[in-house]
Amino acid sequence: MANSVKLPIEKGQIVGKVVYCLDGRLIGENQIISNTEIKNPVIFKKNFFQSIGEFFKKLICLK
Repeated sequence: MANSVKLPIEKGQIVGKVVYCLDGRLIGENQIISNTEIKNPVIFKKNFFQSIGEFFKKLICLK
């Protein structure tokens, strides 16, 4: 499966799958299906790690 999905994404489009393993054995898998249409790229102003850092700063009351 591809590591990325190209736009546009249609509602109901299969965009990936989740694989469940236990002790190295496949025990199940499910498709990831878009529940909305996405035509334009989503631009994030902050990266993931900045957001996580801000979350923990707020959690422990740091500025």
